[in-house]
Amino acid sequence: MVSRSRSAPICVAASIAATATLAAGGCHRRATPVASVPPPPPAYAANTVVAGVAVAGLTQDAGAKFLAERLKPLGVRPLTLTYGSRSYHRHWGELGIKPNVDAMLASAWKSPNVPLALTLDMRAAKRSIRHAARGLDIEPISPHFVGPPSKGWIKPGRTGRRVDVYGSALLLQSAVQKDPGLSTVPLVVVPYEPGFTVEDLEPIKTRVVSYTTFFNPREANRTHNLRLVSRMLNGAFVKPGEVFSFNGWVGERNASDGFREAIVYKYGKMEKDIGGGLCQVSSTLYNVALLSGLPIMQRSHHSLTVHYVPLGRDATVYWGTHDLRFRNDTSTPLYIRTRVSRAALTIEAWGEAPLGRKVQVTSTADWSNGQAVARVYRIIAQNGQRKKEMISDDKYDTQHVMASVPAKSKRT
Repeated sequence: MVSRSRSAPICVAASIAATATLAAGGCHRRATPVASVPPPPPAYAANTVVAGVAVAGLTQDAGAKFLAERLKPLGVRPLTLTYGSRSYHRHWGELGIKPNVDAMLASAWKSPNVPLALTLDMRAAKRSIRHAARGLDIEPISPHFVGPPSKGWIKPGRTGRRVDVYGSALLLQSAVQKDPGLSTVPLVVVPYEPGFTVEDLEPIKTRVVSYTTFFNPREANRTHNLRLVSRMLNGAFVKPGEVFSFNGWVGERNASDGFREAIVYKYGKMEKDIGGGLCQVSSTLYNVALLSGLPIMQRSHHSLTVHYVPLGRDATVYWGTHDLRFRNDTSTPLYIRTRVSRAALTIEAWGEAPLGRKVQVTSTADWSNGQAVARVYRIIAQNGQRKKEMISDDKYDTQHVMASVPAKSKRT
């Protein structure tokens, strides 16, 4: 009984001491922090309307989704592109016209009523305008000689026109941003002048090089293509310092332009394709450039041997990959004239005066194991200097060698 009465005061004292210690800050345990609750995102005020759509009470993220969905039907709203009496009907989606949701919702924090604002995808706009332009673009017609240039009979050319695709897209962008209710926007169409004038042709009087190759007129489609591209090439004009591109002048070859299927060389095989026969024209022109002493900027040989020019003096062309390009390094412009008889193609280069250079082209050929190796050399003598150069070193597969027909060259 005595010990029990003594222990009770000790426990009370300990409890009082512990309480005092806690009160004095002697406890090292941390209190559990109370979790903070972030404030809700701001919402648009009552009566807030954007492009005719009520967004009151919505956050900006929710408003963006809601507004985009409600304005989706605007993608089929019509808009007409015009030029004179011509109309090209499009809709907003095709032209890349879209509601500028972000800009409108940003304005809605300050204004309770935000009108429709638009943005434009320039890539989509240009693509749609370019599609319309196919019916408007007109290629210019260059002036050209009727008959030999030495006669001086020049037929004037004609100015063409083309749609300024980028300028039209900029005008469309500006117009719809100023007035989203517009229903028509004009196209920007500019004159397209030929690359040279009658005055440029008048001094051309002298034939400087002529080269002739032969073909089989019984190959009807091939002959058709040869004649067609020869007419396209006739009248080409290369100013001093300019680089002439066969593909750039003739353009892409399509059936819609009148080209037919004929035999071509592809990856070492003979196949039918649109434009077979063009390479005889490009090869004939290549020899004109060689004999004129012009720098050759680009030229490719066939995979198989050809019969219409000496081995190593051919030039294959194919849209997008193989081109014939040469530079006019003379002081006179060069005018290209083509003539096609029943079985012969002649291409001539005319200038204001003789080129003042003598050019000699030679070649060697080695045949073995079904292949031929041809090397072509050129010597140019001018202003008392003589330059010799190797033009090409080509390998051909000879398994489809055709009967050789001699080519003719003539320098005047």
